[in-house]
Amino acid sequence: LLDSKLPILAALRNLRNMLKSPRPAVIKAVCELISNPNKIREGKVMPYQIDYAYEVVKMEFGSTYEGRTVMQALHTGYEYSVPNLAEALPGKTCVMVDCSGSMNARCTNGNQRTTIQSTAAEKAGLIAATIAKATNADVVRFGSSAEFYAYNPNNSVFDLGREIGRDNMGGTSIPAAFDLVRKNKRVY
Repeated sequence: LLDSKLPILAALRNLRNMLKSPRPAVIKAVCELISNPNKIREGKVMPYQIDYAYEVVKMEFGSTYEGRTVMQALHTGYEYSVPNLAEALPGKTCVMVDCSGSMNARCTNGNQRTTIQSTAAEKAGLIAATIAKATNADVVRFGSSAEFYAYNPNNSVFDLGREIGRDNMGGTSIPAAFDLVRKNKRVY
């Protein structure tokens, strides 16, 4: 099925099964599929779908050679999926990222109640970076205060995500973010 018939989303959803009893030919084929820019574009794969698969593989198989190989392919695939988001978000966009101290808590998987390795700040930064790169969006980071965040759109989405979500900006003042946008007369 991996050679021609398995849709990319089905492959992403079945990575766990493929990694439970890994066969080199299967791992090679699935890595080629999930890192293929044409298949990602045709399948309209969204970044969050790849991110979720990445978290599962990292958590359950990250200590294995095959798991790390699949994670590398997912990393590549994520970058290729970013442009698909531009179709979903036309117009001028602003992403507001909570960088308060509480965002340093670890994320949990609601279905399995397991702690994953990423913090809420890291996930928020990745989401912001993904939207920013896809749509050339403005990024506002907020905590007790707010700021427009100047970013380099040539950085990888993962590096940019780490940069955006890395600082602890104190408390949580959502009005500070909206006040900053209004004060600068920006319309989204």
